[in-house]
Amino acid sequence: MSDDSSGVRWQRSPFVAFVDDGERIVLIDLKEPISARPRLLSGSAALIWRAINGARSTRQIAALIQATLGNSPGTSTTDIHAFVEHLHHNKWAVPVQPATN
Repeated sequence: MSDDSSGVRWQRSPFVAFVDDGERIVLIDLKEPISARPRLLSGSAALIWRAINGARSTRQIAALIQATLGNSPGTSTTDIHAFVEHLHHNKWAVPVQPATN
């Protein structure tokens, strides 16, 4: 999604298991369970993961994180968009597909 994906709504991949202890999140890719390495998310990365709910776009996720954390490191719109793209690149977050009639 190298084009402007700020309006894309994101959901968590159904092939990712995660544990959230309220402070940190550990992800594991279920498509590669033997070779997958757990990934630790904390700080703004954990907040971004929690904000991905199938209803929010990249733009809305950025607004939510910025409202929560203000100008903390990792909270610029560019940083948030880059991290959402990182999640997408690793197939941990996927675009919500439009409903078909």
